[in-house]
Amino acid sequence: MTIADSAQRAYRLVEELRAEVDFEIDDVISEIVRNLPEEYFASLTHEDQLTHLKALLAISICNLNDEITLRSENGRHIAVVARQNYSGQLAKIVDSLPDELDLIGAKIFTSKTHDFIIDLFDFKQPKSDPKNSNLTRLEMADLVNDVARITGENHETISNFISSYPQGNDALRSAVEVSHHFTAFLEARMTRQVVVRWTNAEKIKLTVASDSLSARELFLKTARAISELHLDIEQAFLYDFPLAEEAGHIAVASFVATGNLELAPLNCSANLKRLLSNEI
Repeated sequence: MTIADSAQRAYRLVEELRAEVDFEIDDVISEIVRNLPEEYFASLTHEDQLTHLKALLAISICNLNDEITLRSENGRHIAVVARQNYSGQLAKIVDSLPDELDLIGAKIFTSKTHDFIIDLFDFKQPKSDPKNSNLTRLEMADLVNDVARITGENHETISNFISSYPQGNDALRSAVEVSHHFTAFLEARMTRQVVVRWTNAEKIKLTVASDSLSARELFLKTARAISELHLDIEQAFLYDFPLAEEAGHIAVASFVATGNLELAPLNCSANLKRLLSNEI
């Protein structure tokens, strides 16, 4: 075979692949973007979004069933993307994460059609910088006032709590969301027990907190417990708040789930506490 023949074959193959991919790509991209929750676009950088969408696009075009794991250069961030969604999947993913670094944060996104996921995990570096909420002074004052009005707690305690959020965290856009985390945090610190807060409206919202479980353990056990209650996780967030004066921490996780909306909140809270308190 001559060099010209080889070049011609390569050209034909490239053109054939390009035509086939171009035929699929528009529909796949439109489907992915259309079915991602708005919270995904509001809480992530444009660069991160492009990285995740490229991975989902590759999975879709190649008809892969496996999950793809994307790691940042410094190892602090891991993204897991997949074109599948099933009961117990989050617990399985968390259980498979590397354990050499402490898990301190997570954001879990499920498509509106429940057929693909983008799960994001943050790890503590050995010499990581202190957390900084990155709010302006006016934004901080407004948020503290709103949370104080909702919870009735003092401004200094609220301000210290808010300052412990990771920089740019999307929870800081909502005083109600911060209040959920704050009250669970206070209750866990006071009672030294697992705290479960449950609301049941259009969707089920769970907030859990513990000072005895690591953030990873709390997240993993709650994901397993939710699966045992036959609920589907749509979104989840994980935070690890330090207790500087007590040399400890309190992990807080929040979940948005769907399923049997007729479940009694008190019964489910009791079941979750039982499951979280046991080795599951």
